Amino acid sequence: MAKDLLEDIKEPVKEYLLSFDDMYETYTENSVELIKKLSSYIHSSKGKQIRPILTLLSAGLHGQINDGTLRAALSLELLHTATLAHDDVVDNSYLRRHKDTINAIWGNKIAILTGDYFLTVLLSILIRNNDFDTLAVVSEAARQIIEGEFLQQQKSLQFDYSEENYFDVICKKTAVLIGACCETGALSVGTGKEMRARMYEIGRLLGLAFQIKDDILDYSIDSKTGKLPGNDIKELKFTLPLIYHFQTISSEERQKLLHDLKTKNSEENFVNYLINSVISSGGLAYAEKRMNEICEEVREKISGFPSSIYKEAFMNAVDYISIRNT
Repeated sequence: MAKDLLEDIKEPVKEYLLSFDDMYETYTENSVELIKKLSSYIHSSKGKQIRPILTLLSAGLHGQINDGTLRAALSLELLHTATLAHDDVVDNSYLRRHKDTINAIWGNKIAILTGDYFLTVLLSILIRNNDFDTLAVVSEAARQIIEGEFLQQQKSLQFDYSEENYFDVICKKTAVLIGACCETGALSVGTGKEMRARMYEIGRLLGLAFQIKDDILDYSIDSKTGKLPGNDIKELKFTLPLIYHFQTISSEERQKLLHDLKTKNSEENFVNYLINSVISSGGLAYAEKRMNEICEEVREKISGFPSSIYKEAFMNAVDYISIRNT
């Protein structure tokens, strides 16, 4: 069902996605053989392309999709790719979308250089085409993403498991990028600041829901994400299901659990025990509830737009985020 829904979302912009792929190949073309190999490998595992799709849909919602829209979509996707390459090194991750990560194949040094390369490519794209308003949005998104990574590392070291801090982290690490996609899509067709802000907020909320769903999937044995369940626990990430679980147990139990997290987070028996405990305490159900509340807020914001194929696709995107299993 989710797969069919994704195809419905792509339908209004499928021809533009082909142009997006062509533009990716043009701008990442390089005479250095290793760069060519890396760019090809990354693009072959490009995933669902949710971010470019939302950029295109946002533009279509307000006007005619154009080359500026495609450049905005590509720049933000390159930023996303760069942050993933760096994150995989930071998190010691070796599998993404069922494929080996760059660092798993070529090592940490090449993974870092790959992320750096894509950052320089996106800067070149936007500056060469005088897309300075788009560059301002993209650079602000990049700043917040890096700040979010620092914040997550800080909170993990402090074992800070408040819901407020969780939303602060995922807003910066995930939601601002999707917000930027929706904002730059609208920007590319000449919308004013008020509408751009409205689209940013729609994207930001979609990003929050998207990340909560990711956190839910981390507890699913049958998840098709390409990651082993409990990966967030092993990395000492306090996601919403675990935060809720902490709120349901006594202070003594919390202290013991915090100690065990520090000392047993890499042990499979402990990780499986904690997964089952979180599920039993209602952690997943609570996260699902919060995600659905955010999705409903997005639907309300989108409902005010005139009927169009782009509006319908946006509505489908909200549904997709809530039911996906990858």
